[in-house]
Amino acid sequence: MQRLNILVKVASGDYQIICYKRKGRETVYITSNGDEIRKALVSQFGASCQNCEQTFWRKSITPAMKRAMYTCQSCNKQGDKNHAYGKSWKQMMRDAHGDNADNILAGVSAHRSTCTKGAKNPMFNRSIQDVWKEKLTGEEYNARVLSYSKSMHSATLGERNGFFGKKHTAKTKQRLSDASQRYFDVSGSVRYADISKSILREALDYYAQVSVNQADVASKFGHDFRTIAQHAVDVGLFTQSELNILCQNSQRLSFISSPERKLGDMLDEKYSVDRQVKIGKFVHDLVINNKLIVEYDGYYFHQILRNEEYEQNKNQSAIEHGYEIYHVEENIQRKIDWQRELSIIGEKLDGL
Repeated sequence: MQRLNILVKVASGDYQIICYKRKGRETVYITSNGDEIRKALVSQFGASCQNCEQTFWRKSITPAMKRAMYTCQSCNKQGDKNHAYGKSWKQMMRDAHGDNADNILAGVSAHRSTCTKGAKNPMFNRSIQDVWKEKLTGEEYNARVLSYSKSMHSATLGERNGFFGKKHTAKTKQRLSDASQRYFDVSGSVRYADISKSILREALDYYAQVSVNQADVASKFGHDFRTIAQHAVDVGLFTQSELNILCQNSQRLSFISSPERKLGDMLDEKYSVDRQVKIGKFVHDLVINNKLIVEYDGYYFHQILRNEEYEQNKNQSAIEHGYEIYHVEENIQRKIDWQRELSIIGEKLDGL
């Protein structure tokens, strides 16, 4: 009879066995309670690692599991116990194959590239969020995405950012300079022969509109806003001071997100809507009929980077100035049920 310290899995549960014995041609395991379990009833055998305390299951008892102090393969190969400790894969290949290692490595690299290229790659046209959606329930998925977003933000903040405290190399600066040369002539003035004064005027008038930012101007007219503005000064369409006033007046509107603009446009069809209104010390997204303040809360800035104290002070200030306030909040997928939100806003206005 041999002493053991092994778990066995049978239909009725898991049992600790301390030894086994032979009954004729059949092996019988003895549990810690003295019960007998026939080997034919056992589906798996398990042993707990003395280091990591995890239980590992096998279809049969291995020699390692019979030891009094079982250690799993992972713990047995940690640190300097691992034959690859302190070595790179390339170094190990060169040690094993000498001068022929580079040819082998090139062949392996080419093979891997072929096997995982395009549609053969399991992540082709998929994000990690797509994988989570398949494997997790709704609440688990939302918690995973929130945790991932916060960890990525924390991992790249300040000194943890790979570019923190660094500067572009002379080579990179030269590449940036060469790329921008098409905007300038020999004298250093911005030149755009294909931009007439009428187009410049149209672009800057467009920028002066509510809910239009510099990215919108660049998208519509095909040129960076700063280039358009500088060219307008160069050709005498605006003075620098006039341009500064235009930018200052538009500055508070230049960072409105696309969903917030969409919400404002939908409300504008039915109500009187003022955008980016300063009330007291705070600027509010939308003021409807001079009664209700509607704030559009994007998920990233109002959940991941949420400033509770600032939000409370802003809400309290609005109430003290006689306004009702309502927050339209993005969900974790950055989605909004527009019809539901418009209905709620309409009900709140009807009650004022």
